[in-house]
Amino acid sequence: MVKVTYSLKEFLSNEYDSISMGLTPSGDIHLGTLFTFCLGLFYLKEHKRSRLVITTVENSTDSRKSKYNYLPLKVQYLNNGQLTQKPTNWGKVTITDRVHRDVKSLMWQLTKVFDKKTRNERNSVTKRVKYLKTRFSREIGKIRQFDLDILQEKENAVFTMFSPRVRVLSFLHTAPNHAKFVNATKKLLRSEELMRPISRAILGTGCYVRREEKIETRVGRNKQETTVTVHSVPIYLYCPDCNQITSQGALYYPLYSRRMGPYRTEVEIIKDCLVASCKNQKCLSHSSRFKPIVVRLHEINKMELHYLFNSYRDFFDPFKADAHIFGGDYGDSFRFGDSGKKSVPPIQKVAKMFEVLEQATGEKERTIYIGGMITREGQKLSKSDPNVTFKISEVRKLKKLFANIVKQIEALKEVEIEDDILRIEYENIIRNAV
Repeated sequence: MVKVTYSLKEFLSNEYDSISMGLTPSGDIHLGTLFTFCLGLFYLKEHKRSRLVITTVENSTDSRKSKYNYLPLKVQYLNNGQLTQKPTNWGKVTITDRVHRDVKSLMWQLTKVFDKKTRNERNSVTKRVKYLKTRFSREIGKIRQFDLDILQEKENAVFTMFSPRVRVLSFLHTAPNHAKFVNATKKLLRSEELMRPISRAILGTGCYVRREEKIETRVGRNKQETTVTVHSVPIYLYCPDCNQITSQGALYYPLYSRRMGPYRTEVEIIKDCLVASCKNQKCLSHSSRFKPIVVRLHEINKMELHYLFNSYRDFFDPFKADAHIFGGDYGDSFRFGDSGKKSVPPIQKVAKMFEVLEQATGEKERTIYIGGMITREGQKLSKSDPNVTFKISEVRKLKKLFANIVKQIEALKEVEIEDDILRIEYENIIRNAV
């Protein structure tokens, strides 16, 4: 059984070999994301043997695809904090590469908040860096600022405290090149027994599809067909022509065929693949009416994972973890329009998926910790409120905000909370920072 907890005191009292958290890059850092980072580093500070795995999941797709302009993040760029399809002055560096690099740099900057050095110790570090700069300048002639940052981090006590135990991984760069993870993903997507409960939990009961289809294996006079069983998976694909994400989830085909050649008399047989259709009208006007997109199971970099499904990585190397820290909004439900009915909190859907994967893999019980919420006058803070998101390059401002969050957690970690949900007032975070 999966253990879901809202209590910080209970979470800190347990010992885990590794904990994990995920981040979908967008170019901005939300206060809630800083809150989640702080909880992870706070746990490492209390438990000297634990590790933290932070994954930037660049192919995670929200149910509201308009949030990303209906395009996968891997084909978008960052221009003055806004997503765009056109390359910026930084060159052809997509948001997935740039944000992952910035997150790694930001993490080392935030760990300095935990540094308890005296002023004399900091001055000695500065002198040491100046000496190294002079020495390397003589030998090399020119030293980059990036190299200087590394030298300064090596002189920082916090670097030796957290560095071996914090890993910032890019999902798109790591997953497709890790053979064990690719094989585990292929096995998971093939299994109808696993995909049925997972897809129903994440997408809804009515969204799961299972049917039999006839596949052509030979055309012409000796035409042959074979029957295969296909089922849906919580994964979207994107069209290589218009780059738009498909509106419906993909179907798994153990065997798929498509006609090739100038007269469409040849058949290409594809095994183990996902198939979806591009229904973008602008794209269809330049090609056929029905345009299937076919992606083989090992091509993880061509898949767009549902945002509730991507945490399946916790069960497989190199992302494996015993506990996962989710943002406070995962434990919250919203109301449907005029009916007033409440939706199922996303964390319940993730917990069902974790239960299925626990039984399938035989792994030990996983723990899900729902991080606290940031409130304003007792009400949950909205992402549309001003001064809630900050550019990832605003390091000084983010460090001040992070320091305020650390102080609030320090003050509340031993306090008995009525409903166990950690709440921090917005005004206490932005004080002296914004």
